[in-house]
Amino acid sequence: MTEPTALHEADAAGEAVRAPVDRKVAWVALLATALLLTLLAGAVFALTRDPERTANLRDIAIILLVVSLLFINFAVGVLLVVVLFRLQELLGFLRGELVPLLRDTTKAVRTVRGTATFVSDNVARPIIQAAGWAAGAQQFARSLSRRLQKQRRH
Repeated sequence: MTEPTALHEADAAGEAVRAPVDRKVAWVALLATALLLTLLAGAVFALTRDPERTANLRDIAIILLVVSLLFINFAVGVLLVVVLFRLQELLGFLRGELVPLLRDTTKAVRTVRGTATFVSDNVARPIIQAAGWAAGAQQFARSLSRRLQKQRRH
């Protein structure tokens, strides 16, 4: 009975420790957002004051964007080629390993089915029939014994 109380106390202690941590994370996130917005507003203000510098920064940003997009396209192309080779290996595995395994499994299932049929027809059925005959004979003997006992009494 003390375990649920101990577990409850451990959960409460965990929540008490987590609450200040959650508040700290919220404050850090709020301060980081405020700092980012301030920097963004300052950059926009500075760029509107000097059109030549803004044009240069715009051109540099476009060049960096194009270079990064080229790099990303190249990386995606390489990854697609790798995926195609891996897919080809998988198909080879499926054809070479899995299909024969499935054939062997099917053969084993057929063998088990044949064995079960053989045992059923040649072992189980005769034993069941013999047990049925024995039970019938036993019941006949009981019935005959009862009649004979009744006749003796009368």
